Amino acid sequence: MFRYIKLKNYKSLVDFGVDLTNKRGTPKKFILIYGENGIGKSNFTSVFATLLETLLTKSSIETINKYLENNNNVQSPQFQNMLRSLKDTERIIKSTKTIGVDDNMVLEFGFRINKKNGFYRLEFDNEKIVSEELEYNLSETNKISYKIKENMKSFDLQDNLFKDKTYKTEMENLLSKYWGKHSLISLIVFEQSDKRQDYIINKISDDLYDVITSIITMSVRISGSRGPVSDQMGISNILYSQMFKGSIPTYLAKQLQRVEQLLNIFFTNSYSDIKQVYYLLQEKDGMLYYHLMFKKMVYGKLIDIKYELESAGTKCLVELLPYFMSSLEGKISVIDEIDSNIHDVLINSILEELHDSIEEQIIITTHNTMLLESEKLRSGAYIFNIDKKGKKELVPITDYEDRMHPNINVRKRYLSGLYGGVPFSTYINFEELKDIVEQK
Repeated sequence: MFRYIKLKNYKSLVDFGVDLTNKRGTPKKFILIYGENGIGKSNFTSVFATLLETLLTKSSIETINKYLENNNNVQSPQFQNMLRSLKDTERIIKSTKTIGVDDNMVLEFGFRINKKNGFYRLEFDNEKIVSEELEYNLSETNKISYKIKENMKSFDLQDNLFKDKTYKTEMENLLSKYWGKHSLISLIVFEQSDKRQDYIINKISDDLYDVITSIITMSVRISGSRGPVSDQMGISNILYSQMFKGSIPTYLAKQLQRVEQLLNIFFTNSYSDIKQVYYLLQEKDGMLYYHLMFKKMVYGKLIDIKYELESAGTKCLVELLPYFMSSLEGKISVIDEIDSNIHDVLINSILEELHDSIEEQIIITTHNTMLLESEKLRSGAYIFNIDKKGKKELVPITDYEDRMHPNINVRKRYLSGLYGGVPFSTYINFEELKDIVEQK
């Protein structure tokens, strides 16, 4: 779980830090983030996607190279989609560094894994990584750590990072060749994908493996203000990423049955008119083709409706369910604008039920103030505020405890502007706007 985030020159968050722990110093499992439109909520959640991207740079480059070796059509939709989803370090920097700033961009993530604290820090100039640092405290006297800076003559990696000394030498050679374009963790992640998972398990320390796994299995969903929604899933069941339609080898039929059962229980308990959710199946040449269907009660008749014809809210819940499952599986989930197209009462009910069952951490941005009326949900609420100079801060609502007497309505207090983070209300004369448009 994440304990804190510190950012410098990341998008609109120029000098930003937030503590995600409770009074006991334990990371909060359930975090809700409020704030007016455009204040930086999506930028904050996107930093988790950026972290994932930096760990996949080596894998991304190799994926693109393999495609180009076998296919020269760089204008194909497949290749263009690949370019959009797979980024190298320079493209990551160009898309995330604060515009008009010469200073370096810094991302620092404090975490707790297996009840032990640590942090991971990356610093970038305009083209590459210039500093990478990891520290993971195993006890008061024992830790694994490394710090790599630009222009280092050698990479002095601790022996306790590795189980195999020859692999340590191999990794130092790879760092000499690739570091700056790729981080150390990115190189290890590529080694794991290029070879075998058990190969890496036998090469690096269990503690380093736990840190990498905790980050790389995150699931992040960012609202698409300039394009489609961006999904990066680290959940265990591969079918979660293609729940509504696709094809699988027939030996995965039992996995599909479990997903079908999951969808059926979730939607028949969430909607009064949905009586069954199932897959329409067709088997051909060892493959199973599936298509999500909803059986609904319409004017006294049961009607079978394809997923594509369902409402935007229903489709959104199908897309969100994998993120809920990820948090149940002991992985971190980050969801931007969770309440888009979904009724306030329904999402409130879902999140209240989810709250007590999550195993790791879920971070959500929302405009649904109804959630603040739930005692269990509001304890993890944060509010984005901005001062007159444009400095932004993310404040836990518990900091306003002197204004949170049990008998007061926190939601009404927030909407009144007592905690900040609400749009500035003003008077707009629409008749005046109409006159401007109608001027000859």
